[in-house]
Amino acid sequence: IFTNVLLVDEAAFLSIISMVATLLFLLMLAMGTMVIHEYGFGKFVGTSVITVIGMAIIIFLIFMVVLRP
Repeated sequence: IFTNVLLVDEAAFLSIISMVATLLFLLMLAMGTMVIHEYGFGKFVGTSVITVIGMAIIIFLIFMVVLRP
């Protein structure tokens, strides 16, 4: 909504709002995951890191299959 009413000079304001919204989203995602699964913060971080590594491996394997010469 703000992108249609703000001027170019006020882009920094929009950028700050976007950054705060992103940080709030990440905080809510972390808290929701920890509450639903009854994890502590350390276990949440470990599980998240393992999940990201698993996704990277799957994407790598997909690229190996699709981009095969």
